[in-house]
Amino acid sequence: MTTRNDGVARKMKAQHLHRVHKLEGEDAWILLKNQVVLNESDELEVGGLKDIGTKIVERCDGLPLAIKVLGGLLSNISRTRDAWVDVCNHFAWSIEGIDDDINKAIYLSFEELPSHLKQCFLLCSLFPKDELIRYGDIVQIWIAEGYVHNKPGSKLPEDLGFEYYKELLSRNLLEPKEGSYRQLVCTMHDVVRSFAQYITKDEVVIVSEGQNVNSTLSTPIPAIPQDIGSLIFLQAIDLVGCSNISQLPNSILKLRKLRLLDIRGTNITSVPRGFGKLEDLVILAGFPTNSDDCTDGWCSLEELGSLSKLKLLDITGLEKASSGSMAATAKLYSKHHQTTLTLNFTSRLGDNGEVEENISKEEHEQIEEVLGNLCPPTCIEELTIKGYFGSGLPQWTKMMSPFGTLRKFVLEGYACCKQIPNGLGQLPFLEYFWVEQAPSIQCIGHDFLLPSTGGEGDGKDDTPVITRTRIESRQRHHISHGAAIAFPKLKTLGFEGMLGWTEWDWEQQVPAMTVLEGFLIDNCKLQHLPPGLAHHAGRLMHLDLRNVLHLVSVENFLSLVELKIFDNPRLERITNCPSLQKTTISSCPRLKLLEGLPALGSIQWKDFDAETLPQYLREAKLTKLTIYCSLSLLKLISLQDDTSEWGKIQHVQQLKAYACESEKLDLDGYIYYTKEPYSLVLRPSCMQEQENKL
Repeated sequence: MTTRNDGVARKMKAQHLHRVHKLEGEDAWILLKNQVVLNESDELEVGGLKDIGTKIVERCDGLPLAIKVLGGLLSNISRTRDAWVDVCNHFAWSIEGIDDDINKAIYLSFEELPSHLKQCFLLCSLFPKDELIRYGDIVQIWIAEGYVHNKPGSKLPEDLGFEYYKELLSRNLLEPKEGSYRQLVCTMHDVVRSFAQYITKDEVVIVSEGQNVNSTLSTPIPAIPQDIGSLIFLQAIDLVGCSNISQLPNSILKLRKLRLLDIRGTNITSVPRGFGKLEDLVILAGFPTNSDDCTDGWCSLEELGSLSKLKLLDITGLEKASSGSMAATAKLYSKHHQTTLTLNFTSRLGDNGEVEENISKEEHEQIEEVLGNLCPPTCIEELTIKGYFGSGLPQWTKMMSPFGTLRKFVLEGYACCKQIPNGLGQLPFLEYFWVEQAPSIQCIGHDFLLPSTGGEGDGKDDTPVITRTRIESRQRHHISHGAAIAFPKLKTLGFEGMLGWTEWDWEQQVPAMTVLEGFLIDNCKLQHLPPGLAHHAGRLMHLDLRNVLHLVSVENFLSLVELKIFDNPRLERITNCPSLQKTTISSCPRLKLLEGLPALGSIQWKDFDAETLPQYLREAKLTKLTIYCSLSLLKLISLQDDTSEWGKIQHVQQLKAYACESEKLDLDGYIYYTKEPYSLVLRPSCMQEQENKL
């Protein structure tokens, strides 16, 4: 009799797997332990299971993927010896016909999945190999296919589906895309995908065409059928990027079970009147503002008012709203389920990042009034405002402290306003803040970090200098003596395209951003990094500085591991960064001094205009150096003259140098050099004679 397990084993035996470098002994155990230990209290408990943990990693034959998958399983079960012994002795290890240790580990992890997660996991394998899996997309498919089993009156299906998604991540069956915010984008490892696709052949999880047409409608399609309303069970319509679609048929109003409508990237400029009847909508993205205010059969912002279940809302073309009172009819403040809101105005910035046309006083006032009446609910977690061109801030942005659940805040195309919304530093959970294209901001002042002074917050500070100084002194005293830390949860910060930015006030005695991990500044005139940043950002590991035109030094970042500096024409020195391991230096011609960098082992240096290599390379104790330069400089390096260019870099353990004409990186030549054991390869033929002399 053939068992189900035998069938699975036979199928898996046939697949080909790419072997990777194996881990041995302590390294394998550390990888497993790191998957299970989530905090200090886990360390001792898990450490006591090292003997059985070592046996588990031995069963994985040192394969990193297998160890990670098993670690994900162990992190989701009790940390007891009996539970770990059960994993070590699981029947999956002894199934005949499974030749591959990775598949045994994945199969074991799959068998131990809760039943509600098995189908969700297998369905992920239906995404094309190179396509990123976005949590919103996969959760909606799970819901539409009936895989999310929520009880009436309990959590929204979207919330429960997100918990499923996070658990598959925690089990390492899905891999978060590096750098994705809150791990909301992921991939599936080829080996895991291959396993899942084999399983689906038996499990019949692949969505049938008939089932899909009543649950989801996804791109690409040439047009929306006029009779789409006959699909009364349709729950999701995803038209992202369908630029050929310009209209929604009136019959869409019959889809009363519709939970998702995403029309971003289409040419749809109006929505049929009566849209507010689709009261089950949870995700609505790309909703167009209609300037005609309910005339000609098209709906206005008012119809958003009845959509009380919305969790994600993205509105476009808000400059078309005729008044603030019209915007107020959307009743955003009353949507108590809403966690994600994007407000889009049409940008008034040109390709150069500057305001492209004069904006009248009346336009400024109208747009300020519109945004002022689009106040989000206080439960909002992610807020994005794009293209806002008011010269001042509406009232709700002058003090952001009521939005205590806000985790992510993005300002993009922030054309005319000179001030960042006030009170952001006091938000207890804000972990991501990004400003992109804000050419009118010249100074980031104390109110970015400290409690508001009670001013108007419009960027026009008319307070007398003496009085303002006293207020700022009291604010700093309040912070430093009240144990309050500004931006207590902020991990990611970015300022891009702030063309007029020259000053940032942050004194060393004001604690802030103590958990900041990554920070980018691009395209501004900032003269120096504030002393408070280096002093308090004790977990800052990644710093990226690009086109910071007046910056002279980068100093005293004690935790910094990676530094990227691009096109900083006045930068002269990088000093006292004892943890710095890796740096990228591109077109920084005045940089002369690298000092106090004992951990620095890797530099990528790029300058196509330089005629010689910088002297600081001679002193840097590097194990790895990568150079991108002109062909003429590469030829000088290839001469191996100890007194010139070669003498600056011959001590490096591994060198890769490439000759390119520009950033396109079309190679004209290269040098590969290893000091020990000695190896040298020179190309092109014009340098070949140097190679032959060796």
